[in-house]
Amino acid sequence: MFEAIEKINGKIQELDKFKAAVQQLERIGLGKTVNYVIYIEDDIPKKIVLRAKTSSTEDLFKFATEFSVPAVFNDPNIG
Repeated sequence: MFEAIEKINGKIQELDKFKAAVQQLERIGLGKTVNYVIYIEDDIPKKIVLRAKTSSTEDLFKFATEFSVPAVFNDPNIG
């Protein structure tokens, strides 16, 4: 149990460091003029990538995915 608590405390410390880094970026004026891309590993943000906001719609982030659901068969023999 103590190991689990130490691991959680470590994650909390890492999250606090990340929060302080983002607040520092906002203080220097980057809060509203950039997009943030964050790399998260094991529930902890590890890297921040800053990208200048543009008015062009071609540079916006795009999300594309495919979603599929396996077919369900109504077989009376399957119980």
